[in-house]
Amino acid sequence: MYSFKVSFTSICCWFRCAKTPTTATIIILFLMVVLSFSCSNTNNENKSKDALIFSKFKLTGKVYFFGPRFDSIKCEIDAGCDCCSDNILFINDSNFVHISYCMDDDSYYKGKYIIHKDKVILKYDTFEVSKKTNFDNDDEVNQTTPFLITTSKSIFVEKTLKRFDCKKTICFIIGDEEQSYGAIDKYETLSNLTSNLKNEGIWEKLFSVTK
Repeated sequence: MYSFKVSFTSICCWFRCAKTPTTATIIILFLMVVLSFSCSNTNNENKSKDALIFSKFKLTGKVYFFGPRFDSIKCEIDAGCDCCSDNILFINDSNFVHISYCMDDDSYYKGKYIIHKDKVILKYDTFEVSKKTNFDNDDEVNQTTPFLITTSKSIFVEKTLKRFDCKKTICFIIGDEEQSYGAIDKYETLSNLTSNLKNEGIWEKLFSVTK
């Protein structure tokens, strides 16, 4: 960054030294150019720093775990409760899958995401897939599936994840009044979760239903 310091005393001295109005005009123009150049370089450097930070902000292949409490020492989520934890799988650079866990009734969503500065905007498709425990199942008689998988209209339209860092690790926060925190899932991987979804028939439901 270029730094120019021009004191008021120096400016006055220059004007006293100026023999003609033309000289004074030249001095004024010179000062304007110097100040303009200095501000321009400062702004460009700030933009360059922002661009560098956000260009490294990528989520492809990552799995985040979300819950209501955040452990700032371990930089992980504490979700010791029913119906309050989620996984978000960033499949590639534009598609995501959202898994919402709730005892005997899990819900699955998908959509597109974009990264804008320190935010990730999730745009949901219009449907969701639900997996419910089949309490009427009697393996000895009917040999039916232990789960019922259905589709319905999604309760979500759009969510915004706001980034914050914990010990050089990218984390997120969702919501204003009821907040949920997200950190890298240390116990699950993208390949394992997607494999489970495919084995249970949920992946096919998610990606075969049109918007």
